[in-house]
Amino acid sequence: MPMPSTELTDGLSSVGDEASVHRGGRVAAVVRWLFEVAVITALFAAAGSWPVPDTNEAHYLTKARQAADPAWCADDFFLSTGDAHVVFFRVVGPLAAMRPLDEVAWIGRIAGWLLLAIGMRQVAATILDRGQVGSCWRGSLWHVLAAAVFSLLVRVTPASGEWVIGGFESKVFAWAGVLVATAAVAAGRFGWAWFACGAATAVHPVVGGWGCAAVACVALWRLFVGVGRGIRGEPPPADEPGGTGQLVGGLVGLIAGAALAAVGVVPALLLGKGVDPAVAAEAARIQVVERLPHHLLPERFQQMHVVAHLLAVGLLLVSWAAGRPSRRTGRLVGMAMASLAISATGLVIAACRPFEPAVADQLLRFYWFRAADGLVPLVAAVLVVDWLRWGPESDEARSPQRTAAVATAAVLLLVVVAWDLAMQPGHWPRGEEPVECRADRHVEAAAWQDVCGWIAENTPDDAVFLTPRGAATFTWWTSRAEVVSWKNMPQDPESVVAWRERIFDLFSPEGNASLKGLERSTAALGEQRVREVAERYGADHIVVPQKVIESLGEPLPNAEKLHANDGYAVYRLR
Repeated sequence: MPMPSTELTDGLSSVGDEASVHRGGRVAAVVRWLFEVAVITALFAAAGSWPVPDTNEAHYLTKARQAADPAWCADDFFLSTGDAHVVFFRVVGPLAAMRPLDEVAWIGRIAGWLLLAIGMRQVAATILDRGQVGSCWRGSLWHVLAAAVFSLLVRVTPASGEWVIGGFESKVFAWAGVLVATAAVAAGRFGWAWFACGAATAVHPVVGGWGCAAVACVALWRLFVGVGRGIRGEPPPADEPGGTGQLVGGLVGLIAGAALAAVGVVPALLLGKGVDPAVAAEAARIQVVERLPHHLLPERFQQMHVVAHLLAVGLLLVSWAAGRPSRRTGRLVGMAMASLAISATGLVIAACRPFEPAVADQLLRFYWFRAADGLVPLVAAVLVVDWLRWGPESDEARSPQRTAAVATAAVLLLVVVAWDLAMQPGHWPRGEEPVECRADRHVEAAAWQDVCGWIAENTPDDAVFLTPRGAATFTWWTSRAEVVSWKNMPQDPESVVAWRERIFDLFSPEGNASLKGLERSTAALGEQRVREVAERYGADHIVVPQKVIESLGEPLPNAEKLHANDGYAVYRLR
């Protein structure tokens, strides 16, 4: 049998080697991707691992459980109101009905951090990778550093109190979609951006909706630039994504994204259908002026938060000006600029409120400052790391001064990030030293959880309670209904107005016309007031803080005291 020629065997060997190298490269890329996502997820978990329930978890997860099991706490006012986040409740509800709520919270947190990590990694890789350098392990470390900087900035620079990394609620998943959309915009793939923002809007109409608005701003700007280039007869840049495929993909993504967004937006819009305009106006006023001004009214934002946000904007602009320009970076910055334009619009609306308060309130309730609170720290973090990575190489002279500046900035950044990571274990749940959950920060946490545990074991399942004004987790800990909670404000206009009436009836002294100067407990207003509101709202038990008892003496002499601890007492009213 004739032997194959040397040329043939060498060629076959070469092809085999190339295929092996290609497979090895793909495997290495997958391993690096998994490594980056795992480390970034751990970074986000370090920042967000507060004891359950965290802020808003008692709000979202109890409502999700009741959506799947309407018989659970059927007489609870808040749980019986309309749902603005239907997709979240439909998906999470069955799990919340089957498993303990604390377990559901941790499952959801891990899923949320993982999706945020995937989106963050994609944004970092889109901007930071340059040629072959982006395929090495050193590139992975740059991606992780960008995520660590983002984790820090997004927690300390929001002006309106928005947060991205935290407990299990719908907006965490919506922000993950916005991060993916931001990476797609930076890469010039607007079809994927529309699809991701549509999915985000389905989960959380406000977060996803502002993400869509930011994508639209960048897309329109790109369209105007392209049209201008065409008018001048200039060819498109070689590195600019374009062509028929991009156009078709963009249209398909836009249509699919709009369909997904409708799943979340339509139910939210239907909450206000057929509502009397006067009721809708009053509900908007309550939301903007009385309940959520710290998120919605710029004049009520904390001054230090505004200063930190402005510093983050300055950091973004300086790092953009100092870094190596590229079309991807320009589109990324476009997302941040679009979010700031949305915030500027909110400022104008707020400035006009003295002239048309009803119209301004209807508009301000859409959280105009939320997009910038998330996108500005995201873009600033990536641009800072981009400057650190490419600063010296982008300068042909490689001046010693610039190299020294980059090195100094890198050391300072690493110190700050390390300090931030070192501070995180202070709020991690620990069995030997219980850490107070943030949802119970307005009550005496240990005594509150103890009395709630007693209620869960010793009162009827259909009992309805009057609870202290600072309570936010009563239904979470007890699986019992409450008349009203300050934290748990409904979403539909009629229920918002009813919520205010209940708060006023339970906690406002005679002659008080606003939601300021409220008492901490209905018991502080006298036994007759307690009996009146209990009859009006169907309550048969009340939880009274011991501080009220100490200051007034026995506030309910004709009620049966069932249980007491150092912080609270439980009474049966009928």
